[in-house]
Amino acid sequence: MSVQKKKTYYKNGDGFVLNVYYKDGEPVELFEKQAKYQLAPLGTELRLEEKASVKTPAPAAAKDKTTNTTTKQAVK
Repeated sequence: MSVQKKKTYYKNGDGFVLNVYYKDGEPVELFEKQAKYQLAPLGTELRLEEKASVKTPAPAAAKDKTTNTTTKQAVK
């Protein structure tokens, strides 16, 4: 008989997993058979990887309203 090892999964959103409450992003250690129905495509409670840190881009520089690039010049 083979010995199974627990894997680390991460919780999507706050809620219960097997009667234990976890917050969003907390690690959850389960056997593969325990996590089977809570992982995609069957469920959305758990994920395999930790969420990557999302870097928000710097706000775009305000455009100068005095310069209008859409005006057409008269052709002579």
